[in-house]
Amino acid sequence: MEKRVLETLKKAFRPEFLNRIDENVVFDSLGEKELTKIVKLMIAQLSKRLSNQDIHLSLTPKALKKNRKRRLRSRVWCPPDSSCDSTPC
Repeated sequence: MEKRVLETLKKAFRPEFLNRIDENVVFDSLGEKELTKIVKLMIAQLSKRLSNQDIHLSLTPKALKKNRKRRLRSRVWCPPDSSCDSTPC
């Protein structure tokens, strides 16, 4: 995978730019499990801040799933009405 990413960089950018980069870090993208955990943590933080103003927030499993799919689409450059969920469109 790292070799593919580096080849893509070479095709997309001029050598003058690439020579200025000290290090390339290639990592696997986050999966649904990790995204769900992140969303839950963010909602918990937001809920805590809102509770100071007597506003209570809860997230249903359906809303969590929809949010996760929206985040996944944005990560792979898919429009909101697209049916793709894990591969670039």
